[in-house]
Amino acid sequence: IGPDKTLQIYRILLEACTNALKHGRPRRIDVSLRRNDDRIEIGLTDDGDGFGPADAPAGRGLTNMRTRAAQIGAALDLASDANGTRVTLTFEP
Repeated sequence: IGPDKTLQIYRILLEACTNALKHGRPRRIDVSLRRNDDRIEIGLTDDGDGFGPADAPAGRGLTNMRTRAAQIGAALDLASDANGTRVTLTFEP
């Protein structure tokens, strides 16, 4: 994957975990890694409070995550409801 891409992935996951702990009050956070033939998918899922797009704090966390994903050519997907949040990062190695 290379050191530059690895650093961006690490920082995206760190931000996702920090957001979950700071805002969601989860009991559990899971990280998953899948590799298909030509794609890698990393997911971070929590069982916290979740959030709606209009409720997201006005900080830079989500914006930075999206920017970092774009810099490495990755797709970043956020799904959240009252049962928790899932952040999925998909990219080519």
